[in-house]
Amino acid sequence: MSMTPAPSEPPSNPFAGKTFTITGTLEKRSKDEAAMSIEVRGGKVAGTVSRKTDYLLAGDRAGAKLEAARALGVSILSEADFDRMVKEAGPITKAQRDAYLG
Repeated sequence: MSMTPAPSEPPSNPFAGKTFTITGTLEKRSKDEAAMSIEVRGGKVAGTVSRKTDYLLAGDRAGAKLEAARALGVSILSEADFDRMVKEAGPITKAQRDAYLG
């Protein structure tokens, strides 16, 4: 009897349908690179924190947006937390990058 391996499940996508705000200085990437990582995976990036914000990606010197996120109960991500989400979602394909860049 031949055993066929079960198909592997695609990685989950913690970005799909979520709204992010990015603030502060990031160490590993620019804010534009972080925004691209979010948007090509189906998330949105907003310039301000609101009740509709799911996550605040907070780098050094986050300031007022960090305080607003805390006041609204928004989940706050460090860059290391964000890196884990990116890894979970899997790499960006060339087609996704090309579509994003136009």
